[in-house]
Amino acid sequence: MLRSIFVAAIIAIGVVSSFRGPFYALLFYLWFAYFRPEGWLHTNWVSGLRLSLIAGILALVMAVVRPDDLKPRLNLGVCLLLVALVQTFASTLNSVAPDWSMVWWLEFAKLIIIGLLITAAVNTPQRLRIAVFVIVLSLGFEAVKQGWVQLLRNPGGSNANEHFVLGDNNGVALGMFMLAPLAGALVATSRGLERRWHQMFLGGLVLRGLSTYSRGGFLTAIAVAIFSTARARHRFRMLLAAAVLTGIFLALMPQRFWDRMETITASEQERDSSTSGRLHFWQLAITMAAEHPLTGVGFNAYSRAYDDYDTSGGLYGRSRAVHSTWFGMLAENGYPGALVFLCLLIVAFLNTRAAIRYARGTADGTVIQALGRGLQGSLIAFVVGGSFVNGMYMELIWHIFCLSTALRQVALEMPPSDAGMSAAQEPAATSEGQWA
Repeated sequence: MLRSIFVAAIIAIGVVSSFRGPFYALLFYLWFAYFRPEGWLHTNWVSGLRLSLIAGILALVMAVVRPDDLKPRLNLGVCLLLVALVQTFASTLNSVAPDWSMVWWLEFAKLIIIGLLITAAVNTPQRLRIAVFVIVLSLGFEAVKQGWVQLLRNPGGSNANEHFVLGDNNGVALGMFMLAPLAGALVATSRGLERRWHQMFLGGLVLRGLSTYSRGGFLTAIAVAIFSTARARHRFRMLLAAAVLTGIFLALMPQRFWDRMETITASEQERDSSTSGRLHFWQLAITMAAEHPLTGVGFNAYSRAYDDYDTSGGLYGRSRAVHSTWFGMLAENGYPGALVFLCLLIVAFLNTRAAIRYARGTADGTVIQALGRGLQGSLIAFVVGGSFVNGMYMELIWHIFCLSTALRQVALEMPPSDAGMSAAQEPAATSEGQWA
């Protein structure tokens, strides 16, 4: 009952707030897309309302009604999103299962449309931070609760619960460690009780990610930790915190956790069925791409084509997934699709890097720089963790592409701070003491 009241209140607030402008309608959509109340409620009365459709329509209608609230830009990031939309449509038309692919491509098209709205509506430092906050809170809400409860009830134990958005343990681990750097950015840009809240939330994300016992998630956690430490403003403080947390982690996790992690480096004779199965799936993906180099076997159609390409005689089952973002893009969308996706990743990282550089000496530079590092950490997490899951169409990574584009545009348009303006107005001195 309490959950229903909570969800009903948010829906009411979201609908009313949506009429304030496209940004608020976008936040309502993001909440629904990442929280998915139908999977959280004990009694699902939400699905029949088609809230995702309503929120999406509200966002688009408000974008038309209030165009003054948007700052649309045609840049490389936006162009790549449009190219991805066209290329995946070509893959859909040439799919081995066109009807199947079309259903999923239409969902992907909605994702791109919302993504384009993100690049136009999220156009101030404050809006960037709010959008990140909504995504982190909505997607991580239930997971954080489970992370802390697990620590109290069964420290070091595994949690095999699936997530309504992220799926199985590997997907949950990837999602948690993509959210963790964003939560870290919220910590860095807050004070007082809000800062404590974000710290608690960050801790819960890490605990939930580790409790999956996902080997890919473990590698992702290491990569994110190394990157975050290297990019931290206060490296010594970060190293000290990392050392303390590592000690706690080593003492907390039981032997069966480490036994599972040791299989990461197992020899060919020691590989378990999960590892050998992935290698088989990836080899089939290469074969599919070789036979369909331009458009692949079709958008989200690897599982539909699997049985026709399987050379194991069904050893690993039927209609299997590829279990890799990179091989998945290659098999389903061909070499052009894989190249476009790789370009999106590179451009997103370059956008965040440029935004961090542009933000130096500006009024809200610390916010932009913290968000830039957070988005970079999420990209690193995806590159590592996405190698072991089907993450090529997950909403979070595409929205990170869009947020990175928006971040760069906001940084470019930010006014300098008062200190920066004063310094700029003073003549610069050379090393010899002469005025340049």
